[in-house]
Amino acid sequence: MLQYLVLGSNNFSSKFPLSLWKMSGLLYLSVSQNSIEGEVPSDIGGLKAIVELYVYSNHFSGMIPTRFGELQNLQSLDLSNNSFFGQIPLSFANLISLEFLNLSLNALSGTIPKSLEKLSYLKSINASFNGLEGEIPSDGVFANSTLQSFLGNKGLCGAHILEIPGCAITNPGQQSKLKEIVLKIVTPVVISFFMIFLLVSIWIMKRQKKGKSKDVEKVPEIGTYQFVSYHEIQRATNNFDESNLIGVGSSGSVYKGTLSGGNVVAIKVLDLENEQLCRRFDTECEVMRNVRHGILVPVITTCSSDYIRAFVLR
Repeated sequence: MLQYLVLGSNNFSSKFPLSLWKMSGLLYLSVSQNSIEGEVPSDIGGLKAIVELYVYSNHFSGMIPTRFGELQNLQSLDLSNNSFFGQIPLSFANLISLEFLNLSLNALSGTIPKSLEKLSYLKSINASFNGLEGEIPSDGVFANSTLQSFLGNKGLCGAHILEIPGCAITNPGQQSKLKEIVLKIVTPVVISFFMIFLLVSIWIMKRQKKGKSKDVEKVPEIGTYQFVSYHEIQRATNNFDESNLIGVGSSGSVYKGTLSGGNVVAIKVLDLENEQLCRRFDTECEVMRNVRHGILVPVITTCSSDYIRAFVLR
């Protein structure tokens, strides 16, 4: 029926008697500040009624038993300044009555279980000077925690505590998922845009090249032809023979002709009775002789005399 057992601040050494871990009616147990060695056995789950448990400043080692999670009446737990290693048991999330937890000055590793945020009565936690890493939870007791509770853990991070660096992507699953999204979606999209851009660029270049080739295709240089005489035109059209007449319009007639160099041309002879047209002839000659485009019939030379006003067309 023992309920309170205080053995702290002595020189006890060797191992802790296993029978003490099975005292189901014990409410308070302190063996702190001794030199007790060995592991805490799974029989710790036999302390069904325990409310306060202090084993700090000893030489306990090994992993913290998961059966601690069975101690649902536990309000204060101090395991500090020992040689416990391994991860903080996930079963600590079952300590629904816990108010104070001290795990400092051990060799614990891994992350701080996020499930500890759900312990609504937990007022204080100290996990300093271990080998913990990863993100410090931000809710529950952690929302009001300070740097002192996490000193000496170089791998910890968390934006809600100013003195501790913020975390990058700490969830391996999230990081892998992000990489998977990049590989499956972003990469193909970037490649597709690049291919489209490349194809459009090639198409535009070919179109521009084709347009330029059309513009200059078989367009004779104006400078290669001199102004032709009336007699040359008369000879080319066989004295304006009707067999060479191509058509007649409001401004004149068009004949087919062959110049002395052997080039077959169209010769547009203006109506000299149209005074307005004749007055514009010189201006139009200059403009039309200098306009060269693939869709226009080029004017290669002209003829102007008292007898005739004519354009020689290719």
